[in-house]
Amino acid sequence: MAAAGPSPDDWSMTTCLIADDHEDVLDAVSAYLSSEGYEVVGLASTAADAIRLLEEFRPDVAVLDYQLPDATGIDIVRGLSAGGPTTATVLLSGEVTRSIVAEALATGISGVVLKESAPATLTRAIETVLSGKRYVDPQLRRT
Repeated sequence: MAAAGPSPDDWSMTTCLIADDHEDVLDAVSAYLSSEGYEVVGLASTAADAIRLLEEFRPDVAVLDYQLPDATGIDIVRGLSAGGPTTATVLLSGEVTRSIVAEALATGISGVVLKESAPATLTRAIETVLSGKRYVDPQLRRT
């Protein structure tokens, strides 16, 4: 008798939190990631909301805007690294300098993606950071 495979109830989706202060970006990234099979467990428009949701839901991955009204995505990770939840993080930003990339990676952010990049770049970054590796948007490597 063949063993039954896992039931759909046993399969867990990768959980994701998105933080961005632009509602259209939140909606677009959330819709895209949902269509790619991710479970979006939280949307935040401020760093304070992002921290609260990260602590509450402990998602597998967080996609954080660099510049939020009350702090940066780097500040969020810096604050959480002192015993907070272990969530893989991807910094998503419209403008990123080499120094921001270096600071992000030094702080514990594992991926950096430009907002102007193709959506598949974000998916690639998420898959990479979830596997324990770092990801830097190819467009940033050319600068």
